Amino acid sequence: MQIEQELGLDGLEPDATPSELLLATLSACLAKRIHANATIGNIAIATLVLDVEADLAVSPIWTGPGREPAPVGFEVVRVKVHLNASAPPEALRALLSHAVLWSPVANSMHSPVHLDVTLVPQVHP
Repeated sequence: MQIEQELGLDGLEPDATPSELLLATLSACLAKRIHANATIGNIAIATLVLDVEADLAVSPIWTGPGREPAPVGFEVVRVKVHLNASAPPEALRALLSHAVLWSPVANSMHSPVHLDVTLVPQVHP
C-alpha cells in the first residue's frame, strides 16, 4: 500500500493525517469483527456506528533531529459503539469484548509490537 501525505500547503482541504488514518483503520477493524461475530452468533444488527476519538501528544513531534522525544503518540483512544441489535445487553458486551480481543489493529495498539525499520540502500544507475 502506498500512501501519499499532503501537507495542505496548497490551500485545499488537507488529507487525513497518519494518526487519523490509524483511528479509521481501528474503527473499520472493530466494526468488521463485531459484524462477523454477530453473524456467527445469529445476532441481527440494525445499526452499528463507532465514534472514535483520541488524545494525542503532538508537540514533541516537531523537535529537531538528534533530540530524545518526550512521549509521542496516542495517550488514550476512546471508542463508543452504538449498536442496535437483537440481543440482550450482556450478549452485546460479550460481542464487543470478543471483537476487541481478536482485532489485529486493536491488539497492535494496546500490546507491545516489535517495529523494525531499516533504510534500503539507494541503487544508482
